[in-house]
Amino acid sequence: KRVEKHFGEADDISLSRGLVNTVVGECEKKYIGIGERTRRLVKDVYEGSVEVEWRDEDVVAAFRR
Repeated sequence: KRVEKHFGEADDISLSRGLVNTVVGECEKKYIGIGERTRRLVKDVYEGSVEVEWRDEDVVAAFRR
């Protein structure tokens, strides 16, 4: 919602829609990367004794809403 609020109010509706889609897509990629890094840290440092409560599919689903 915040992305739409800040980037979705351009005079050209197709431009603003494209910008919103680009920003949301980049945010999604960043969160997936964070999840991968977190899982790697859990595996290497905590030897799996800690669980990561989200999957990449959860991130993708959250950004599709």
